[in-house]
Amino acid sequence: MVLPVGREDDATIAFVDLWRGILILCDLSQIKDEPWLRYVPLQHRDSTMLSTGNPRLPRDLAVVNGHFNDCGCVASELVASVKSLLSLEDDSWEPVCEMESSESEMDIESNPGFELLPDLDDDEGMRRTLPPFNGLRISLPTLSSDTDDHTVSFMAKVNFGDDEAWVIDVDTKNNRLKGVAEFDASRYTIIAYNHSRISKCLKRAR
Repeated sequence: MVLPVGREDDATIAFVDLWRGILILCDLSQIKDEPWLRYVPLQHRDSTMLSTGNPRLPRDLAVVNGHFNDCGCVASELVASVKSLLSLEDDSWEPVCEMESSESEMDIESNPGFELLPDLDDDEGMRRTLPPFNGLRISLPTLSSDTDDHTVSFMAKVNFGDDEAWVIDVDTKNNRLKGVAEFDASRYTIIAYNHSRISKCLKRAR
């Protein structure tokens, strides 16, 4: 993964290795005269978040307003944490928010899109109402690229190999479900979607 870090007069880019947990920073504008590389270790993640073969499934990294944001999730339930690296001169990560979708924690009633998700059997094989998102396989956390937006998108499936999937948008700061959309994932093996800023270039239809 390659991410632009600098702003107008800064051509710094980051080569991100989510598996090894290292950022390699390089200022392309100075690479001929003063070439340099800097390693910034990513924050430690719980082993349950990084136990899959592909690090993109439980983790995402984005640069928002010059800051690195790092998000990790747990596959067995909708639990995630977001941390931010506020300065390239300091390797410490500051917590931004943590969220979980237990029935008493997440606000889902204000969003009717939750009804799109399937009814699942519990551990005893009985069809009954489970706590939000329990029984689904959660993966692909995708951070918003908008400033001051704490929305994270997740992919949800009943089983990882299923063709049917849902994208769940969650306000991680307020622990609130913002939306659910169904999509066909049959054409994709692992990575099914990615964030984009194209919406900022479009005009709203009248």
